[in-house]
Amino acid sequence: MSFSDSLLEIPASKDLLPHVTPAMVQDELAHKDRIPKLHFTHDRPFRWFCAIDDIGQIEKTDLTHLASQMLMMVRLDDVEALEQILPNASYIACIDDIDTVMCIQNLFVTMYMWENTLDYIVMKNGAIGELLDASTSILRNFVFVSDNNFNVIARTTEIDPPDDLHRSIIENGCLTQVTIAEERFRLPEETFYTRGASDITPFDRVSFPIHIHHAYFGSISMSCNEKSDTPGLRDAFLILANHVQMACERLWAKETMRETPSFFFFERLLRGNAVTDEYVTAQLEENGLPENGLYKVVLFDVDPSIEPEKAYTLNKTASTLNNGHVRCFPFEHAVIAVLYGSRIDGELSHRKTIEEVTERIYGGLDIVSAVSSVFSGIENLAFAYRQAQIALGFRLSIDRERSIDGITDPRGIYMFEDALLYYLIDATERDEAFMEFTFNTSIVNILWEEDVNNGTDYLKILWFYLKNERNATNTAQELHMHRNTVLYHIDKIQQRFDFDMGLKSARDWMLVCFKSLFSRLSGESLSTIFSVNR
Repeated sequence: MSFSDSLLEIPASKDLLPHVTPAMVQDELAHKDRIPKLHFTHDRPFRWFCAIDDIGQIEKTDLTHLASQMLMMVRLDDVEALEQILPNASYIACIDDIDTVMCIQNLFVTMYMWENTLDYIVMKNGAIGELLDASTSILRNFVFVSDNNFNVIARTTEIDPPDDLHRSIIENGCLTQVTIAEERFRLPEETFYTRGASDITPFDRVSFPIHIHHAYFGSISMSCNEKSDTPGLRDAFLILANHVQMACERLWAKETMRETPSFFFFERLLRGNAVTDEYVTAQLEENGLPENGLYKVVLFDVDPSIEPEKAYTLNKTASTLNNGHVRCFPFEHAVIAVLYGSRIDGELSHRKTIEEVTERIYGGLDIVSAVSSVFSGIENLAFAYRQAQIALGFRLSIDRERSIDGITDPRGIYMFEDALLYYLIDATERDEAFMEFTFNTSIVNILWEEDVNNGTDYLKILWFYLKNERNATNTAQELHMHRNTVLYHIDKIQQRFDFDMGLKSARDWMLVCFKSLFSRLSGESLSTIFSVNR
């Protein structure tokens, strides 16, 4: 077997690669009698390693875009050539030292197995203690987790408390008065708390605060009773802390938001975090949400941090919307309701939402709200949230338009469709993906797809009816059909989707959707119109 064949290749799943920091590498090599030349161009984690026994092979492979994520192992004589080919590469000049090469490989493989174990424990809703015990071989120190009331909620079971301080903490189930008086619970987010050996413990201590939704939940603490406090150890400790935080999020959700077990699922979607199809499917099933359903976002303009009692009352009231098929929760400076239902047309109609929200929320609590379009695919939640934000942001323009139309009393609820034209004429650059989402589940798009599949012409009738300003006689003449036939089909469309074409905002929305469809089918856009080769 050749030298290169004896090394492990990069795992197929790039998302599951480990996070090995330069500090971890230095810790791993610190015990060696002769430390090879090290060169790190950054302090970010390496995702894998690459042993290069022939520097000439680099130019034949596409390693340029991976250089910043790979730790290169080369011969000392090849360092200069490597720096010329990959100036941003980090490397160890150790290829002639097989023990060092295998040491580095073992580090990456160990971290790979450990992080995947932590991911699995979190995915299967394992206990916090499982995460701590799974980390014993990596950290080799006593670790425990306490909540914001200083109660111990988990500890390492495979390592006993190393001194009187930690034995007292575990026996009493909470921190001692001395440790409570320390400033750990006042630390900002993502800040290590450290204490050196002292008269209360002969070991250094490292703690990291756990914050949930920017609120202090507790901390994870480690006594460096066997493995010394080093930057590399802290990097590994931070990996554990991040997984513990995910487990604490579930615990917090159970204790404080029982009515919203899907809060963190929604939060990740709202923040645009990348999620896999498997994760979405599992979360929908776990939270009793329809996998192929329709959704709608209602954004209530009340800040829970400023008006907590009002937000609490709102949360309870909004939970009755849509026959209880709704998830309500605070997010940033507002309260959000995610309405859901099956794919029955009209089930989530704006008419029903307006009636319920106006009566129960605006009329009863005097809280203004904004509503997104109906959409499919819960992974598009961030787009719908943005629609609601846009509707709320253009509320003054919508109110002015209503006052001109003779509607002097604002309804206190604003639809994205009412704000769309204001959004389109705004000079701000628009997001193509957002625009595609906006028109994807429109009535016009649904009817067009059905006409294509079924050989019908309902969309054509709707277009001529709008074009003729709802004059059924003129529409019938252009389409060579009876006037009553036109009215029958128009009424059927309105009943199916539960909307009223007598409303100007509904007609405006329809016309914009038609324009979007025509543009998409023609393949024309500003970029093609002003193309040099046109």
